[in-house]
Amino acid sequence: MTRCLNLTKTGEYAIAALSRLALDRGAPVSTALLAERQRVPGPFLVKILSQCARAGLVAITRGASGGVALAREPEKITLLEVIEACEGTLRRGLCVFFKERACAGPDCEVYCPLREEEERLRGRLASIPLSRMAGALSVHPNL
Repeated sequence: MTRCLNLTKTGEYAIAALSRLALDRGAPVSTALLAERQRVPGPFLVKILSQCARAGLVAITRGASGGVALAREPEKITLLEVIEACEGTLRRGLCVFFKERACAGPDCEVYCPLREEEERLRGRLASIPLSRMAGALSVHPNL
């Protein structure tokens, strides 16, 4: 069985929605229009965007001329930030070997390769700016 980074629909939709907002370069977009573009139920997208707003990734302006826009430049928002805003921290909580304690990282006497790979993945996701995701989307505008 092939497995990769398992994101929920919430995480996937957050990446897609914020990538699309990055293409709008700061102009507020109505949540209804964004939901239509993303083919996501409006109330579900509002919930996702609220999580992203709490994490400081988007700014939501209410009213007739309001909408949602990125709170920072897309180059300054990482894929890790978007994922963790909706999915929570990407890290196992407990040690593989000692279930009664949290993984202590490199200071642990049994620092395992699994934890090393987790840290590598976190580092890689933290190095991917939202602008790169938006660039991929701009090549396929009908997505």
